[in-house]
Amino acid sequence: MEKVLVVEDEKLIRQGIATMIRRCGVPVTEVLECANGLKALEILKETEVDVMFTDIRMPKMNGIELVNEMQQLDKPPLTIAVSGFDDFTYAVEMMRHGVREYILKPVERDKLKEVMEKLDAEIERRKSAEKKTEQLGRKLITYILADEDGSDENLRMLDNRIKSDVGGDYRVMICAGADETQEDVSGDIYLSEIDGMDVYILGRDSFENIKKKYLDEARELVSTAGISDSYDDAVDLKKAYLQAKKRREMAFFKESFIDSQELCFHVPLQLLESGRKLCEASAISARVQLIGTDRTDTIEKEWNSFFTAAERGQIEPGLFLTAIETFYDEFTKVYRHSLPGELRKPYSYVSLSDF
Repeated sequence: MEKVLVVEDEKLIRQGIATMIRRCGVPVTEVLECANGLKALEILKETEVDVMFTDIRMPKMNGIELVNEMQQLDKPPLTIAVSGFDDFTYAVEMMRHGVREYILKPVERDKLKEVMEKLDAEIERRKSAEKKTEQLGRKLITYILADEDGSDENLRMLDNRIKSDVGGDYRVMICAGADETQEDVSGDIYLSEIDGMDVYILGRDSFENIKKKYLDEARELVSTAGISDSYDDAVDLKKAYLQAKKRREMAFFKESFIDSQELCFHVPLQLLESGRKLCEASAISARVQLIGTDRTDTIEKEWNSFFTAAERGQIEPGLFLTAIETFYDEFTKVYRHSLPGELRKPYSYVSLSDF
């Protein structure tokens, strides 16, 4: 771990947390300190920070505002909220903005050590995955995402790489960054982060292990990953990617691991039409305008109708995404207030309930 930032307006507490970080056993190159969210944001814009511990109640810019603002950064740090107030409302608000943990003052050494070890492991997994991506090269990503066909030379390169790294049979898996399947794919090929979702090429052993854990109720693997059928030729990689993407979108709504077409939605046309109406420009504008009123019950009813239709498969994944993006843009324009950037990427969340 390179850099950790401690944001706390009380000097003694700030220094105490910084000292515990240095002594927790996790190697850290540098521990930075500052007294408020405004200064922290300046630091984050100037230097890349791996992990940030932030108090909630601070002058100039509080922790909630800081976490909201830093979502605009290319690489926001993994964040831990620290507060002397055992208030669930604050915890929920911070978690909505991507905070990983919520710990109370006075900070316990063992708790801080546990959190640092967990985040360090996550950072190492990410670095390993990024290294694999670099080794694989840009040609692989281009082939999957671009419309043009791959050349024979590129396909041979892809085929050799896949067989070398994951074996003869492969599957593409797409999942949210917080999906628990991430713990079982360290030996596989990490392709890229696309629209807030991670894309992997899995070998047979990894797939069987993930599925076994998911089906074992006692192990309680939480996953909403979408996984393609099995393929053995790089020429099918794009097909596998699109298949996994469709299943991941379905998994988001069903809140379930999906590796088969049979598990996807089959919705009558009449119900699909009613779902489309909820995504029309007039319906979206109505939801935007309601936000500016005190009609709380109506607001809740309208959004419940929209999300219930999505949960039942009445709103197609692509249409759902477009509706959310349109709402986001119109809300920003009408109220001149930015929402958290991740709300434009619903599939970066583990599930519809999480979103």
